[in-house]
Amino acid sequence: MAVDSTANVYVVDWLGHRVRKIHPAGVIATFTGTGEPGSSGNGGLATETELWRPKGVAEDRAGNVFIAGDGHGVRKVDTSGVITGFASDVHISAGGALATDALGRVYAGGDRQILRIDNGEMSIVAGTGEDGYSGDSGPALSARFSVVGIAVDRFGNVWIADHNSRRIRVLRRQDRRP
Repeated sequence: MAVDSTANVYVVDWLGHRVRKIHPAGVIATFTGTGEPGSSGNGGLATETELWRPKGVAEDRAGNVFIAGDGHGVRKVDTSGVITGFASDVHISAGGALATDALGRVYAGGDRQILRIDNGEMSIVAGTGEDGYSGDSGPALSARFSVVGIAVDRFGNVWIADHNSRRIRVLRRQDRRP
């Protein structure tokens, strides 16, 4: 789920192959996806796009909505309602972990790592890619975890819901590359 600046709530309908939008008045509408499983529609209207079991959703401050894990890695729906590929080479974790920061960068949980996508450039900011639990108080790139959720706070700290340790872990802004 994600909540935008005007209190709309976006909910991933995994089996319905859609992302739904719940307006503050309680009205539920399809935001993207026809309900048919597939992968068509890049460059067209989001409501006319086929999705394949989307996993996560996040919105940036500009109002763009990002959708994780429907076979395309991460897709972007801009403020005019057009959907495009954003980061096709990203493997998103089973939890569909996706978040944005104040600078418009997208963070994704993928293959036991935290990935940052900034202006089309992807970098690993935490995690070895190996299963396990380790790395507290050490270098972020040496940590081991399994991401099921992710959030970025207003200070730029990345919060990780770690399935392996059953803990919430934090990647402090000063602990990683800018």
